[in-house]
Amino acid sequence: MPVDVDVCPVQLPGRENRWRERPLEDCEEAVGLLAEALAPYTDRPFAFFGHSMGALLAHRPAHEFGTVRGAPLRHLFVAACTSPSLGPNPLAAGVVATYRALGLAGLPSAAELLDVFDGQPERLRHAMREHLGEGAGEQLLGVMDPVGCADLRIVHGYARPTAEAPLAVPVTALHGRRDPLVTEEGMSAWQDLTAGTFRLEVFDGDHYFCHPDQARAALLALLRTRLAGGLR
Repeated sequence: MPVDVDVCPVQLPGRENRWRERPLEDCEEAVGLLAEALAPYTDRPFAFFGHSMGALLAHRPAHEFGTVRGAPLRHLFVAACTSPSLGPNPLAAGVVATYRALGLAGLPSAAELLDVFDGQPERLRHAMREHLGEGAGEQLLGVMDPVGCADLRIVHGYARPTAEAPLAVPVTALHGRRDPLVTEEGMSAWQDLTAGTFRLEVFDGDHYFCHPDQARAALLALLRTRLAGGLR
């Protein structure tokens, strides 16, 4: 039987019509603001979905609301992001290593990047391809803009609390078969973060398999099925 679901997308500062706002760079600040914004919607059955960096930002509120506060969280969907149970994010670590190979101390800001490369982004593109592989380098070109730089700082600074109890809700990990940034093993490791049921779903696509020109239709069909079974 179909179930009515309200979708509440989260649009972070610096994106779309919030482009004039400062992008968030600190993980704890981002998690705190998300929890504050989402709290009014957690008095009814709900689920979280997060893609790439959004998967990390979805996991922390899922733990806060579902495990700590006992809110009626029914499901966590995480896509295209290595599980934090494996330690520091390997993609962010690889990008940092690339910057260091170019003579930078660590993660630069967008302004610092422009200054260092003096308006020659091809130098950074070449370095990303060389150090991370052709496919990864192509899909990481966004790290050169202000929002991409900020996102990378959040991912690099993400730290899972060591005493954190596992989630008690089902977790579904979603992976693009041709994703050059995240491995299937990295997605499977999300299983370590829940005491509930876990499923890994693999789609035909790359890191952005949820886009309309890739596997969005199949992804939406799966979400509808899981939500219909878990949000009654």
